[in-house]
Amino acid sequence: MDDNFFMDEFTWSYSRLNSYYICPYSSKLQYVDCIKGENNFFGQYGSFCHKLFEDYLKGYISLFDMCEVYENKFNDVVKLKAPYNKFSNIRQSYYISGLDYFGNFEGWDDYKIISVEEKFKFEIDGKQFITIPDLIIRNKNDRLEIIDHKSEDLKYPKRQNTKVSEKFEEKIKQLYLNSYAVYQRYNEFPEYLNFNIFRVNNWIKEPFKVEDYNKTIQWAKNTIELYKKESEWKPKFDYYYCNNICNFRNICEKKGQK
Repeated sequence: MDDNFFMDEFTWSYSRLNSYYICPYSSKLQYVDCIKGENNFFGQYGSFCHKLFEDYLKGYISLFDMCEVYENKFNDVVKLKAPYNKFSNIRQSYYISGLDYFGNFEGWDDYKIISVEEKFKFEIDGKQFITIPDLIIRNKNDRLEIIDHKSEDLKYPKRQNTKVSEKFEEKIKQLYLNSYAVYQRYNEFPEYLNFNIFRVNNWIKEPFKVEDYNKTIQWAKNTIELYKKESEWKPKFDYYYCNNICNFRNICEKKGQK
Protein backbone atom coordinates (compact mmCIF):
# COMPACT_ATOMS: atom_id res chain seq x y z
CA MET A 1 0.00 0.00 0.00
CA ASP A 2 1.25 3.50 -0.87
CA ASP A 3 2.34 5.21 2.37
CA ASN A 4 0.79 8.56 1.42
CA PHE A 5 -2.56 6.91 0.76
CA PHE A 6 -2.23 5.06 4.05
CA MET A 7 -1.39 8.27 5.92
CA ASP A 8 -4.38 10.04 4.41
CA GLU A 9 -6.43 7.58 6.45
CA PHE A 10 -4.53 8.33 9.68
CA THR A 11 -6.25 9.68 12.72
CA TRP A 12 -3.63 12.05 14.04
CA SER A 13 -2.88 12.86 17.67
CA TYR A 14 -0.28 14.72 19.67
CA SER A 15 1.48 11.45 20.52
CA ARG A 16 1.64 10.41 16.88
CA LEU A 17 2.99 13.78 15.77
CA ASN A 18 5.51 14.15 18.57
CA SER A 19 6.81 10.61 18.16
CA TYR A 20 8.33 11.68 14.84
CA TYR A 21 10.68 14.08 16.62
CA ILE A 22 11.60 11.61 19.34
CA CYS A 23 12.62 8.94 16.84
CA PRO A 24 11.34 8.67 13.25
CA TYR A 25 12.14 4.97 13.08
CA SER A 26 10.24 4.17 16.28
CA SER A 27 7.34 6.26 15.00
CA LYS A 28 7.30 4.24 11.78
CA LEU A 29 7.30 0.94 13.64
CA GLN A 30 4.34 1.99 15.76
CA TYR A 31 2.17 4.04 13.43
CA VAL A 32 3.06 2.97 9.88
CA ASP A 33 4.02 -0.68 10.37
CA CYS A 34 1.47 -1.02 13.21
CA ILE A 35 3.81 -3.14 15.34
CA LYS A 36 2.64 -3.45 18.92
CA GLY A 37 5.45 -2.43 21.24
CA GLU A 38 5.86 -2.95 24.95
CA ASN A 39 5.24 -0.60 27.84
CA ASN A 40 7.83 0.57 30.36
CA PHE A 41 7.89 1.27 34.09
CA PHE A 42 7.23 4.99 33.69
CA GLY A 43 4.31 4.37 31.35
CA GLN A 44 2.72 1.86 33.71
CA TYR A 45 3.19 4.15 36.69
CA GLY A 46 1.71 7.15 34.87
CA SER A 47 -1.29 5.18 33.59
CA PHE A 48 -1.95 3.76 37.07
CA CYS A 49 -2.02 7.23 38.65
CA HIS A 50 -4.10 8.66 35.78
CA LYS A 51 -6.68 5.94 36.43
CA LEU A 52 -6.82 6.91 40.10
CA PHE A 53 -7.55 10.52 39.19
CA GLU A 54 -10.16 9.40 36.66
CA ASP A 55 -11.94 7.07 39.09
CA TYR A 56 -12.03 9.76 41.77
CA LEU A 57 -13.28 12.49 39.42
CA LYS A 58 -15.98 10.19 38.01
CA GLY A 59 -17.11 9.25 41.50
CA TYR A 60 -16.06 5.60 41.36
CA ILE A 61 -13.86 5.98 44.44
CA SER A 62 -13.89 8.59 47.17
CA LEU A 63 -11.16 11.09 47.89
CA PHE A 64 -10.33 9.18 51.04
CA ASP A 65 -9.98 5.85 49.19
CA MET A 66 -7.34 7.06 46.74
CA CYS A 67 -4.34 6.42 48.95
CA GLU A 68 -5.56 2.96 49.99
CA VAL A 69 -6.26 1.96 46.38
CA TYR A 70 -2.83 3.25 45.36
CA GLU A 71 -1.12 1.28 48.13
CA ASN A 72 -3.04 -1.95 47.57
CA LYS A 73 -2.84 -2.05 43.77
CA PHE A 74 0.56 -0.56 43.05
CA ASN A 75 2.47 -3.85 42.71
CA ASP A 76 -0.38 -5.53 40.83
CA VAL A 77 -0.54 -2.81 38.18
CA VAL A 78 2.99 -1.41 37.99
CA LYS A 79 4.73 -4.69 37.22
CA LEU A 80 7.60 -3.67 34.98
CA LYS A 81 11.07 -3.15 36.33
CA ALA A 82 12.32 0.41 36.81
CA PRO A 83 15.65 1.37 35.23
CA TYR A 84 18.76 0.97 37.33
CA ASN A 85 20.08 4.09 39.02
CA LYS A 86 23.18 3.88 41.19
CA PHE A 87 22.05 6.83 43.29
CA SER A 88 18.50 5.75 44.14
CA ASN A 89 15.89 3.02 43.88
CA ILE A 90 13.61 4.53 41.23
CA ARG A 91 10.72 2.17 41.84
CA GLN A 92 10.73 2.80 45.58
CA SER A 93 11.13 6.53 45.06
CA TYR A 94 8.15 6.69 42.70
CA TYR A 95 6.05 4.55 45.02
CA ILE A 96 6.74 6.71 48.07
CA SER A 97 6.18 9.95 46.13
CA GLY A 98 2.78 8.74 44.94
CA LEU A 99 1.82 7.47 48.38
CA ASP A 100 2.67 10.85 49.88
CA TYR A 101 0.75 12.72 47.19
CA PHE A 102 -2.47 10.68 47.35
CA GLY A 103 -2.28 10.52 51.14
CA ASN A 104 -2.39 14.31 51.28
CA PHE A 105 -4.56 15.03 48.21
CA GLU A 106 -7.47 17.33 49.11
CA GLY A 107 -9.40 17.24 45.85
CA TRP A 108 -10.52 20.11 43.64
CA ASP A 109 -13.80 21.29 45.14
CA ASP A 110 -13.26 24.82 43.80
CA TYR A 111 -13.64 23.56 40.24
CA LYS A 112 -16.71 22.54 38.31
CA ILE A 113 -15.85 19.34 36.47
CA ILE A 114 -16.74 19.54 32.78
CA SER A 115 -14.99 16.53 31.26
CA VAL A 116 -12.82 13.65 32.51
CA GLU A 117 -10.77 11.56 30.05
CA GLU A 118 -13.30 12.21 27.30
CA LYS A 119 -12.45 11.48 23.68
CA PHE A 120 -12.62 14.50 21.36
CA LYS A 121 -12.60 14.08 17.59
CA PHE A 122 -11.89 17.04 15.32
CA GLU A 123 -10.34 18.05 12.01
CA ILE A 124 -7.48 20.34 11.04
CA ASP A 125 -7.36 21.09 7.31
CA GLY A 126 -9.42 18.01 6.60
CA LYS A 127 -7.13 15.72 8.64
CA GLN A 128 -8.78 13.64 11.33
CA PHE A 129 -7.52 14.16 14.88
CA ILE A 130 -8.29 12.67 18.26
CA THR A 131 -7.36 13.83 21.75
CA ILE A 132 -8.33 12.82 25.28
CA PRO A 133 -7.76 15.68 27.76
CA ASP A 134 -7.20 14.43 31.29
CA LEU A 135 -9.50 17.00 32.82
CA ILE A 136 -11.49 20.07 31.74
CA ILE A 137 -12.94 22.31 34.45
CA ARG A 138 -14.63 25.66 34.93
CA ASN A 139 -12.99 27.95 37.42
CA LYS A 140 -14.52 30.56 39.74
CA ASN A 141 -14.61 33.04 36.86
CA ASP A 142 -16.70 30.57 34.80
CA ARG A 143 -13.79 30.15 32.40
CA LEU A 144 -12.54 26.84 31.09
CA GLU A 145 -9.19 25.37 32.08
CA ILE A 146 -7.42 22.23 30.87
CA ILE A 147 -5.51 20.11 33.37
CA ASP A 148 -2.93 17.50 32.39
CA HIS A 149 -1.60 15.05 35.00
CA LYS A 150 2.14 14.47 34.72
CA SER A 151 4.27 11.99 36.64
CA GLU A 152 7.51 13.34 35.19
CA ASP A 153 9.21 16.26 36.92
CA LEU A 154 8.31 18.89 34.33
CA LYS A 155 9.68 22.33 35.14
CA TYR A 156 8.60 25.79 34.05
CA PRO A 157 11.31 27.44 31.95
CA LYS A 158 12.83 30.56 33.47
CA ARG A 159 15.24 31.08 30.60
CA GLN A 160 15.03 30.52 26.88
CA ASN A 161 17.12 28.11 24.82
CA THR A 162 17.56 25.54 27.55
CA LYS A 163 16.59 21.89 27.78
CA VAL A 164 13.96 22.86 30.34
CA SER A 165 12.45 25.30 27.87
CA GLU A 166 12.52 22.77 25.05
CA LYS A 167 10.82 20.10 27.17
CA PHE A 168 8.13 22.52 28.34
CA GLU A 169 7.44 23.71 24.79
CA GLU A 170 7.17 20.07 23.69
CA LYS A 171 4.62 19.21 26.39
CA ILE A 172 2.51 22.39 26.15
CA LYS A 173 1.78 21.60 22.50
CA GLN A 174 -0.50 18.80 23.63
CA LEU A 175 -2.61 21.22 25.66
CA TYR A 176 -2.84 23.66 22.75
CA LEU A 177 -4.07 20.83 20.52
CA ASN A 178 -6.57 20.05 23.27
CA SER A 179 -7.57 23.71 23.17
CA TYR A 180 -8.45 23.39 19.49
CA ALA A 181 -10.81 20.52 20.31
CA VAL A 182 -12.24 22.41 23.30
CA TYR A 183 -13.03 25.41 21.12
CA GLN A 184 -14.83 23.22 18.61
CA ARG A 185 -16.99 21.78 21.40
CA TYR A 186 -17.59 24.77 23.67
CA ASN A 187 -16.96 27.73 21.36
CA GLU A 188 -14.41 29.21 23.76
CA PHE A 189 -10.74 28.82 24.46
CA PRO A 190 -9.49 27.87 27.92
CA GLU A 191 -8.23 30.62 30.18
CA TYR A 192 -5.38 28.50 31.56
CA LEU A 193 -3.44 25.38 30.65
CA ASN A 194 -2.33 23.43 33.73
CA PHE A 195 0.15 20.69 34.47
CA ASN A 196 -0.57 18.75 37.67
CA ILE A 197 2.92 17.39 38.30
CA PHE A 198 1.67 15.14 41.05
CA ARG A 199 4.69 12.99 41.83
CA VAL A 200 6.67 16.02 43.03
CA ASN A 201 3.54 17.87 44.17
CA ASN A 202 4.03 20.80 41.79
CA TRP A 203 1.59 22.72 39.61
CA ILE A 204 2.26 24.80 36.51
CA LYS A 205 -0.46 27.24 35.46
CA GLU A 206 0.14 28.72 32.03
CA PRO A 207 -2.13 31.43 30.57
CA PHE A 208 -3.56 30.55 27.17
CA LYS A 209 -1.60 32.47 24.53
CA VAL A 210 -3.06 32.92 21.06
CA GLU A 211 0.40 33.18 19.49
CA ASP A 212 1.53 29.85 20.96
CA TYR A 213 -1.77 28.27 20.00
CA ASN A 214 -1.35 29.34 16.37
CA LYS A 215 2.24 28.10 16.37
CA THR A 216 1.09 24.70 17.63
CA ILE A 217 -1.57 24.32 14.95
CA GLN A 218 1.03 25.19 12.32
CA TRP A 219 3.43 22.72 13.93
CA ALA A 220 0.80 20.00 13.57
CA LYS A 221 0.27 20.82 9.89
CA ASN A 222 4.02 20.93 9.21
CA THR A 223 4.64 17.65 11.00
CA ILE A 224 2.00 15.86 8.93
CA GLU A 225 3.76 17.04 5.78
CA LEU A 226 7.12 15.87 7.11
CA TYR A 227 5.60 12.53 7.97
CA LYS A 228 4.13 12.10 4.49
CA LYS A 229 7.41 13.02 2.78
CA GLU A 230 9.58 10.81 4.99
CA SER A 231 11.28 7.90 3.26
CA GLU A 232 14.36 7.10 5.34
CA TRP A 233 12.90 6.97 8.88
CA LYS A 234 16.33 7.29 10.47
CA PRO A 235 16.62 6.33 14.14
CA LYS A 236 17.66 8.82 16.80
CA PHE A 237 19.93 7.30 19.37
CA ASP A 238 19.69 8.29 23.00
CA TYR A 239 21.10 5.64 25.30
CA TYR A 240 18.65 6.09 28.17
CA TYR A 241 15.58 6.41 25.97
CA CYS A 242 16.54 3.54 23.67
CA ASN A 243 17.26 1.15 26.53
CA ASN A 244 14.59 2.07 29.07
CA ILE A 245 11.66 3.86 27.46
CA CYS A 246 11.25 3.07 23.77
CA ASN A 247 8.40 0.64 23.10
CA PHE A 248 10.67 -1.27 20.73
CA ARG A 249 13.81 -1.34 22.88
CA ASN A 250 14.01 -5.14 22.85
CA ILE A 251 13.39 -5.70 19.14
CA CYS A 252 14.87 -2.63 17.42
CA GLU A 253 17.60 -3.75 15.03
CA LYS A 254 18.80 -0.17 14.63
CA LYS A 255 19.35 0.56 18.33
CA GLY A 256 22.75 2.13 18.74
CA GLN A 257 22.96 3.45 15.16
CA LYS A 258 23.50 7.18 14.81
